Amino acid sequence: MDLGLQGKIILITGGGVGIGAAITHACAAEGAVPVVVNNDGPAIQANLDVLRQQGRAFGFIDKLDGEEGYEQMLKLDERAPRAFEKRAKIDNVITFDKLTDVFNSGTAHDEDQVPHLHVADTNICRDKCTPEYGNPCQYFCPAKVYDPMFTKSGSNGSTTYDGRLQIDFSNCVHCKTCDIMDPYQIITWVPPQGGEGPVYTGM
Repeated sequence: MDLGLQGKIILITGGGVGIGAAITHACAAEGAVPVVVNNDGPAIQANLDVLRQQGRAFGFIDKLDGEEGYEQMLKLDERAPRAFEKRAKIDNVITFDKLTDVFNSGTAHDEDQVPHLHVADTNICRDKCTPEYGNPCQYFCPAKVYDPMFTKSGSNGSTTYDGRLQIDFSNCVHCKTCDIMDPYQIITWVPPQGGEGPVYTGM
């Protein structure tokens, strides 16, 4: 199979062991130059020793210990005020909007299947996550899977939210960021039916 990876530099997180190591070796066999990131130094070194027999390879040890990513997320009222930061202009040459990136990833899912993204309680998304965190899923998801369609309402000085969470699971590029970074840990990513997901042939 020619994936067009010859000479490409590919960053692979968790590439020291298990499926990450298998992906690393598969990419190297296609002519890519793997850059492996893992928190297990000996595992990285052992993997690099094998990879360097085939060509170039590099490794980095992730030394960020401590709390899980979702535990480090700040609530809206904990963030320091800051000036509006202008985002990079989308030019579709160097920078792309999320849906263009989804198209370029070649991701495909049968939309009639059971969704592979399970949200345990969408009421938490509406009633807790909206006022406390501002629904970060809409920002950390690179594929525009999560669309919080909530509107502010309420009376007598109380604020409530109406609406629903729209989940476009067919956009998913299988990065699993939602499973990792959801501040309430109510999103679970499970494998979709066989053979579906991103193929990255257009990138």
